[in-house]
Amino acid sequence: MKLNYPEGATPIEDFSGLIPRHITNKKQLDEWETTNILQAAEKYFGGKRTFKTNTEFFRKIHRDMFGQTWKWAGEFRKSNLNIGLNWHAIPVEMKKLCDDILFWKDKKIFDILEQSVRLHHRLVKIHPFVNGNGRHARFSADLFLHYHKQPLQNIYWL
Repeated sequence: MKLNYPEGATPIEDFSGLIPRHITNKKQLDEWETTNILQAAEKYFGGKRTFKTNTEFFRKIHRDMFGQTWKWAGEFRKSNLNIGLNWHAIPVEMKKLCDDILFWKDKKIFDILEQSVRLHHRLVKIHPFVNGNGRHARFSADLFLHYHKQPLQNIYWL
């Protein structure tokens, strides 16, 4: 079956897990995801400052950012990609990241900005989700800064 896409619209290669049925191309998907992410930003940056240092919190952030778009939002990937760690290592590496964040805070090893950079780097390296990892890592690093009343560095989650 050949689909006709609007001029300039990139087709979506993998629809598996896509929730909204009206989306047929990348432009529509980007717009839908942006709306979802902005809702998550309002939740996390618009009210009480919250940042929990546990694996479930990072999964919840991803779910809040992409949960209206993808059925698998907030779930760790179960296959290897061309980037990121072996999928079997994700739960352990996420736990290590959380432990390291607590250690950095407890021992006052790095300033808050460097901690956020390290948090971002580790999330990208682990690449825990099927998609949205870069946006999730930037969002999480900025949320960490926001929680510590520091200026945001990324705000390019969209």
